Amino acid sequence: MTWKKGQSGNPAGRPKNVKYFSEVAKELLEARKIKIQYEINGNKKNLDLKTSKTISHGLVSALIVEGLKGNVKAAQFLVERIEGRPDQRLKHEGGLNLTGKTDEELVNLIKQLDA
Repeated sequence: MTWKKGQSGNPAGRPKNVKYFSEVAKELLEARKIKIQYEINGNKKNLDLKTSKTISHGLVSALIVEGLKGNVKAAQFLVERIEGRPDQRLKHEGGLNLTGKTDEELVNLIKQLDA
């Protein structure tokens, strides 16, 4: 299908009352109880979670427990969510000095590298 210039590919726009994934995730993570029925390959399953705090508390607690058991990925995830990812320093041993170069000189150097 081809569109005319200026014609929208989605003229009706986004459907009303449809939540973004992040909205649903936040809603469920803030909940104290989740009851969901789903089906995988014809097998019906029920998920019934209850917590005295929130589901977020349960997930963070599970990550802490996994980290304490030696799950490095869980520990790394927690630390990076709290502290942020560490800076990754790059070591450059080349002899290219760009200090004090004009824009024109830099453009010419880039052209030389691309050639």
